[in-house]
Amino acid sequence: FFMNKKIKIVGVIVMTAGLAAVSLIAVAATTTTSTPAGTKVQVKSQIAEAKLLRIRGFVDNMENRFNVHIRNLDSLAQRIQNRIDKLVGEGRDMSKVQAKLNEAKTKIQEAKDELAKLKQGVDDMLLSASPKKAFINVKGKLVKAVTAKIKAAHKALVDTIVILRKEAEPTAAATS
Repeated sequence: FFMNKKIKIVGVIVMTAGLAAVSLIAVAATTTTSTPAGTKVQVKSQIAEAKLLRIRGFVDNMENRFNVHIRNLDSLAQRIQNRIDKLVGEGRDMSKVQAKLNEAKTKIQEAKDELAKLKQGVDDMLLSASPKKAFINVKGKLVKAVTAKIKAAHKALVDTIVILRKEAEPTAAATS
């Protein structure tokens, strides 16, 4: 458990250092010797570009994490479906479990749709005149919506597993 945290922290530090190095190289490569007023404008624009690159990197990382969570939920739903199919093949009634799994699959799709809205919102944010204000909207509404949908899908899958365990228990007649 602690090793995973150390690896994540080292990864974040390396990524941050890499972004800082790239932005410094970009600043050093594009600076020219001109008037001091022109240099200030160039430096400000370079800083703005570096900020956008860092924001884009942060958002891409966040989107990747959401995609991994959604992919894991899809995988779990598929494994549950395989288990239901096996039990139905044995003659068990799995209609309650199947209904709950269908509900979970719907919630997973809703999470995918919210993630698509988040991606569009991020693109709009980066192109807006005031990205700082747009970021508040993205973080305050869109990110929380995706997180809530993922949590709801996870809860629905857990509920499905609970029902599946109850339905999959061997009956008294089968064990005698």
